[in-house]
Amino acid sequence: MNIAAEIAAARGRAAEAESLYREVAGSASEDPGPALNARAGLASLYASRGQNKRARAEYAATIALAEAQRDRPLDDRFKLPWSSSLTRFYRGYVEFLIARGDLSGALAVADSTRSRMLLNSGHPPLATAASYRDIARRAQSVILAYWLAPERSYLWEITSDGIRLHTLPGSSSIRALVAAHNGAIAGSRNPLEIEAAAGQRLWDVLISPAAATIARIPRVILVPDGPICSLNLESLPVPGSHPHYFVEDASITVAPALWLLRPARSLPSAHASLLLAGDPEPSGPEFPRLTYAKQEIEQIEQHFNGMQQVVLQGAAATRDAWLGAGPGKYSMLHFAGHAASNPISPLQSALVLSPGAGGHLLTAADVMNLHLNANLVTISACRGAGSRIYSGEGLVGLTWSFLRAGARGVIAGLWDVPDRPTAMLMGSLYQRLAAGERPQEALRDAKLAMLRSGPASSKPNNWAAFQYYSSTY
Repeated sequence: MNIAAEIAAARGRAAEAESLYREVAGSASEDPGPALNARAGLASLYASRGQNKRARAEYAATIALAEAQRDRPLDDRFKLPWSSSLTRFYRGYVEFLIARGDLSGALAVADSTRSRMLLNSGHPPLATAASYRDIARRAQSVILAYWLAPERSYLWEITSDGIRLHTLPGSSSIRALVAAHNGAIAGSRNPLEIEAAAGQRLWDVLISPAAATIARIPRVILVPDGPICSLNLESLPVPGSHPHYFVEDASITVAPALWLLRPARSLPSAHASLLLAGDPEPSGPEFPRLTYAKQEIEQIEQHFNGMQQVVLQGAAATRDAWLGAGPGKYSMLHFAGHAASNPISPLQSALVLSPGAGGHLLTAADVMNLHLNANLVTISACRGAGSRIYSGEGLVGLTWSFLRAGARGVIAGLWDVPDRPTAMLMGSLYQRLAAGERPQEALRDAKLAMLRSGPASSKPNNWAAFQYYSSTY
């Protein structure tokens, strides 16, 4: 019946379309999708007729319907159609608000869809323009919040002075550029040396609209969306008379969503402590021993000599031992080993530890149910940041689970990284952390040191995989 309503609306028979949509919206069904589509259709119908007040009311009613469905069990037959319907609805709502000049309202709606699983219950708060500007002011940062959609995408550039909206290409073209750029990095190529590279085009599309602001405010809070979740913007080549990587221009913190950001409350130094696990025993041919993991652990131990620390290494680095150490007591958690990505069931993505009675996998599902108080979690492993991009959820996986459990910041990798450069990067990172640098600055400085250390270490595949994620500013 929704199809009949859409046909009636397209032919200008508004009254008939409205009646059909309302009939579907009021019908009881075990599949909630048709009712959601009907309400979204009503909102679109009213918007097309300039009845903005009625359109807003239907958009609000649709959100209420979606929230009521959140905690109800949904038959597997309806899960995928429901998710697709919800995505289309929010895209339509964002476009409706932008078309009417409500930039902060559109941002609030877009942001409310991000990382919703990080919210225990209820609906994410719809913030105001003033609250977004206040975050930028307190963080002394420019916020770059992206929203990708098939026809056109958007970038909200937020500073303490105001909010600007930039229109970007559709998601498919951005996705293709990200895949090409990441492919060049995986092939150990140097994006600075590739003419007409995808990375240069990505800089033009994603960064150049806000380049003047970033030159003035070089601290960036990045809220990615879609394929941008798989991209490290630091690896993009900045054009000009002296081409260089964007990491040299800005310090970037990746935030799952603006509504999650809170002022940072670091633990007092007197309570600084470290739980260090890694260099696990091989648990199968796909997870061999990492040659430089032991060196990485030893370096970190030395940098924090005198700090309260527990080290689980080799055969002692089991899942049960790590959980038994009480990870909620520590201000820093570090893993040096492998990670297993599960694109089908992201909460089964796992850190690979030594074989033990409780198995060798510490899954994202295990982590998300903990109560952590860590200022920093470092996942020094391949593909630790996540494993699957859900619409509106960002990259779901290990990083997401640690933030969900209460960690203030997480350093994790986006792609497979060589063992030796990773140990070098982590040694440099922890040397800077021990000297009192903030995690995001320490990570950036460690990357810059590698970038400037010579051709062998300067390629992005050696340093660009790791990013700093945070729910604080």
